[in-house]
Amino acid sequence: MGKAASPHVRARVRAGPVPATPTRSRGKDARPPTARVRAEPVPATPTRSRGKDAHPPAAPAKRASRRCRQCPDRPLLSECQHRFRGRQAEAAAPSADDAPLPVPASVEQVPVPAPIEESLPALDQTAALAVPAMEPTQDLLPPSPEDEEDLATIGEALTLATSNEKAKRAYPSDSNPFFGVIEGLGRGNEKTKMARVRELKHPYADQATANKRFDVLSRDLLTRAEALAHRTSGWVYVAVHHPSARTSFLHFTSRKLRKEAPEEVHKIHKEAGKMMSLVKRADRVQVINYERERADAQEKLVAAQEAARVAQAEALRWKAQADAGQRVISSLMEKSAA
Repeated sequence: MGKAASPHVRARVRAGPVPATPTRSRGKDARPPTARVRAEPVPATPTRSRGKDAHPPAAPAKRASRRCRQCPDRPLLSECQHRFRGRQAEAAAPSADDAPLPVPASVEQVPVPAPIEESLPALDQTAALAVPAMEPTQDLLPPSPEDEEDLATIGEALTLATSNEKAKRAYPSDSNPFFGVIEGLGRGNEKTKMARVRELKHPYADQATANKRFDVLSRDLLTRAEALAHRTSGWVYVAVHHPSARTSFLHFTSRKLRKEAPEEVHKIHKEAGKMMSLVKRADRVQVINYERERADAQEKLVAAQEAARVAQAEALRWKAQADAGQRVISSLMEKSAA
């Protein structure tokens, strides 16, 4: 047998672990001495992955049902009448008209009247088939005199409106020249008639307006003449002049006429120039004569007014003398009577 353990050794074994011996401090922040403690193994903490699968994919959020904002009860858009699916579903749904009619359990037998015997008198048959007479209603009664007058007035108004519409739709023609015919128109060496397409207006009141409008209307006339010659390939010659014009007359000759008859066109120009100069001089002479006659008439008017003034003054003088003589005679008669 071995040596028995001493009591001192046993006591040290039972006391447990011996505290650690403090070591020399190596700095101000040296750690205090700690006891040695037997720690159990701690499981390793899983580290976070830095790859593509760092976060698991989240579950997709459930989308709320979409509802109609126009209908008061806000139904689903798939069932709403404003959408194509709703209209399609409504068309596919059976309507009330297509519903099968209910079949009655039993059909009642309608009694058939017995045939009328031929032996019955004719009067009885007539009475059996007679229909009660209808009483006259307000719609079947004849119209009153006031209603007849109203109907007549309405008829006249409709007739007048129809006539006005017909008048608006009417077009002038040679058989119906309601605007009159063109004066001074001829075909060859003979006069001819052609209906106006518009109403002939009154002449201008003053000479200044006439001069301005002559320039505008002559431009329109020559433009229409050129269009007529160009679109129809016709021969057109137009010459216009005005009494107050200070330049030569205006004329237009179509291209076809200038190309085919240049010499004759030159002759026409010369003749037209002579004619315009002649009427221009004649118009000036007429204007001079008119001015002379107007001046003479003005002088005669002034002389007549002066003579009338002198005669009126002479009449007043004679009247004053007559009044004075009448007063003298009246005074003499009063003296003789006294």
